[in-house]
Amino acid sequence: MRVFFVLDETVFFHPQFLEGVIQKTKDEIVGAAVVTAIPKKNNVERDIIKRFYLLHLSDIIKLGFLKIFFLIEDIFCPNKLRSVKKTLRKHKIPYFKVNNNINKDEYLRQIEALQVDVIVSSNSLYFGKRLLSIPRKVCINRHSGLLPNNAGLWPCFQAYRKGEKKAGVSVHTMTPNIDDGIVISKRETPIIPGETLYNLYERCFDLSIDAVLEALDKVRNDDYSAVNESKQRNYYSFPTNEQWKEFRDRGGKYI
Repeated sequence: MRVFFVLDETVFFHPQFLEGVIQKTKDEIVGAAVVTAIPKKNNVERDIIKRFYLLHLSDIIKLGFLKIFFLIEDIFCPNKLRSVKKTLRKHKIPYFKVNNNINKDEYLRQIEALQVDVIVSSNSLYFGKRLLSIPRKVCINRHSGLLPNNAGLWPCFQAYRKGEKKAGVSVHTMTPNIDDGIVISKRETPIIPGETLYNLYERCFDLSIDAVLEALDKVRNDDYSAVNESKQRNYYSFPTNEQWKEFRDRGGKYI
């Protein structure tokens, strides 16, 4: 199949996830859209900055150090893949940058020209109806939560805050509704009391490689059978101050 990716540009998790899929996939990755600017309403980094007072000083120092270290590695260490763009260049996969809204005509025309079978999403932007209709088969989305539980933003945070025993990743067919559709692949991981959100997300992204590959195998065979358990759907936006307190009361650590 001809596969197209839409990914947020970040030094955290996405480059390694993309590299793992590229190395293992049976399909042809014909291009990618790299999201380099995200609207304020769903920009995680902006929300963290706005609510910096909810982080511990050690969180701020560690997060800042890691980001700077990864950026330096990306520039000066050819073998370190710390950006999505660098990973795509390594494999000679064409890409274009997207700012704030992927539904612009200039972006959609580029994707349409590639005649893709599947679009794989792991990003912060909303897909409109025209974009969802472009692939010959389907658009699928990678989400760091066990859907339909913990849809929306910060799924691992919400799972830890609520005292759930498991987190994980879901790959689902996309609809105009956020984190909706049929969950066609899923991987689980235990939540270890006292572990950091960073480590939990890191595990989820490691699991995402095989989850996406399984989803692509199913799509190739026109198999859209659901794997999600019968759970009530919960949707969350950015964590509230009260939710942060609940997270901390459970011994939650950011990084």
